[in-house]
Amino acid sequence: MGWPLWLFTAVVLGGLSFLNTWDVLIHLFVVLGAFFLGHWQRQGHTRGLWGRTALLAVLLVVPAALLYLPFYLGFRSQAGPPFLLPMLMQPTRLAHYAIIFGLPLASISVMLVALAARRRFRHWRTGLGVAAAVVGGLFLLMVLLLWVVAAAQPGGGMVGALVNEMGLSLPARPEGTLAFGWGVRAVAAVLPLWLMARLASPWLLLALIGLLALVVMALRSGVEEEKSPQIRLRRLKRRGQIQCQTAGMERCRLCCC
Repeated sequence: MGWPLWLFTAVVLGGLSFLNTWDVLIHLFVVLGAFFLGHWQRQGHTRGLWGRTALLAVLLVVPAALLYLPFYLGFRSQAGPPFLLPMLMQPTRLAHYAIIFGLPLASISVMLVALAARRRFRHWRTGLGVAAAVVGGLFLLMVLLLWVVAAAQPGGGMVGALVNEMGLSLPARPEGTLAFGWGVRAVAAVLPLWLMARLASPWLLLALIGLLALVVMALRSGVEEEKSPQIRLRRLKRRGQIQCQTAGMERCRLCCC
């Protein structure tokens, strides 16, 4: 990625905060996923790719935050506190998700299943492994955000009020700007209920994991086909035929002249 594209991406990601703050994290994941998958398809392996992807995330997040620092300093969410916490007890259900994204996902799903079936579902272990890693990474990111919000002084009061509304027991937050130990206890108190709410309706999560696994399977099979000697031989033959046809046309032109 050249520096003009890097700067443009940072400006666009930072500017998404004016529209919807959550879009920054969502589209950051899309950009990093495209970077990872593109290099994986080109190289055929993931050696050193995780580190480069993490470095790209830092190189995008830091300038995106600095470029719009005045906005973040005066930011106040209209949705009410705690604005960085996920929906704990009301996860999105598959039926509601399908109402918004059902039509485009239906055609994409049919295409991915057809590609996987044609290749006899090769690399299904790789697909499921990458999908599980992505879900696990997003889960750890959510836990980190929850801990950061709970440890900070303004967010600690919001998290404490939320915990009390859920009927959980949590000691009062100690005085001070940061309380990292209390933040860990708050996260430990909230996570069991969060997991229970997700396990009560896991169908959307399972569907998205399946789609992501199918995408990885298709990409992995495409990489193998690109490196296949037979496919390379076919391409060389096609290039040779095109060159012969081009040379023949040039000869005809010379004869006509």
